[in-house]
Amino acid sequence: MDVGQWQTTGPLPPPPPGPPTLPPYGWVIPRQQAPPNLPAGLQPPLAPAAPARQTHWLGWVAAALATFVFAVPVLLASPHSATSSSTGLRAVAGVSQRPWSPEFLDASGLPARWDPCTPIEYVVNYAHAPAGAEADVEQAIARLTSASGLRFVSRGLSSERATRDRSAYQPEVYGHSWAPVLISWSPPAQTDLLRDPKSEAVTVPIAVVSKSRTGGGSLVSAEVVLNTDRQLAVGFGPGPSEGEVLMHELGHAVGLGHVASRDDAMYPSVRGIAAYGAGDLAGFAAVGRPAGCHAAPPPHPLRSLPAPVG
Repeated sequence: MDVGQWQTTGPLPPPPPGPPTLPPYGWVIPRQQAPPNLPAGLQPPLAPAAPARQTHWLGWVAAALATFVFAVPVLLASPHSATSSSTGLRAVAGVSQRPWSPEFLDASGLPARWDPCTPIEYVVNYAHAPAGAEADVEQAIARLTSASGLRFVSRGLSSERATRDRSAYQPEVYGHSWAPVLISWSPPAQTDLLRDPKSEAVTVPIAVVSKSRTGGGSLVSAEVVLNTDRQLAVGFGPGPSEGEVLMHELGHAVGLGHVASRDDAMYPSVRGIAAYGAGDLAGFAAVGRPAGCHAAPPPHPLRSLPAPVG
């Protein structure tokens, strides 16, 4: 089984009709509104329902591409996802009018999240980072830890580059564990993730079906890449800053989607936020330490459907 591929059973499905608009890990599946029986406090965004399209997914893994775009008031290119009909794990569409939004929901309406009882490992590639970036990463993670209760452990520096086909399981590099969260900087010409030159950054969180009794999918890896062409000021303001972008993208990495409130870091454009807002904190309460332990499946290779970069 090839590393970096989705695990599937049965024949591969045909591509959807129309021009290819493919995310990093499979065919684009139209988003739908979340089921009406979502538990109190976990209501998803009320996005317009997409036209129905039959899916034939037989795998059990999902991934999302979350873009943070400067000066775009409403993101139309919100997270893309492959989804599994056998598990119901899917990404949530659009910009939520509610206080917070999950990145992924399972069939029962519960959000995918990390295990708060296990430290989240991360590595950083500073190859194209501006001076001061190291302090910004440390401070952004400290603010996220304070807001969510999630613990982070650095595994040091990495030479990995941001790419659509980064494997969530790399035993030859990281041993028998899920690949750590990768944080990096790149010019758009050197990565296939920064397709839009206006993007401040892109985050790719990886969710799999959880074995936890608490329900919801398990976030097991992610990568965050910042666009060096945007040249935001380092630090956390005043004004739009690299620190703000890191806070936003790390919010995606731990399971939060976009919201319409300009007071929250998960609003989809930079504007000078230096602290997580009330909606962000409500989301972290649902996907962070207050939600309790959430065991993830053991690390193993994944197989993906072949998807051209379009």
